[in-house]
Amino acid sequence: MGPTGVLSLLVLMLAIVGVFILIPFVSNYAFWIAIAAYVILNWGGAATANWPGILSHLLLGLAVVGVFIDIPFVSNYAFWVAIAAYVILNWGGATNANWPGIQS
Repeated sequence: MGPTGVLSLLVLMLAIVGVFILIPFVSNYAFWIAIAAYVILNWGGAATANWPGILSHLLLGLAVVGVFIDIPFVSNYAFWVAIAAYVILNWGGATNANWPGIQS
């Protein structure tokens, strides 16, 4: 995993911790920080157009729209939908991330 992958993972971890523990600024904007982690990961390397990548982008777009427009279930859990998009992008094979112990 390159430096952009590590940075993206650290930013995502910060957003997730900010949901459970009060961290100034981070806790209020955890959703947008998770989106930033996704963008860092995507812009850090060339993402290919495969099914995990397409599904990941659709989920992320749905999460962002769900913040502004009331979409049943998605609007209430937009943060976790964005996290699912990140996980699908990383672990679904859309990037060349190789995390020992996670992928077999």
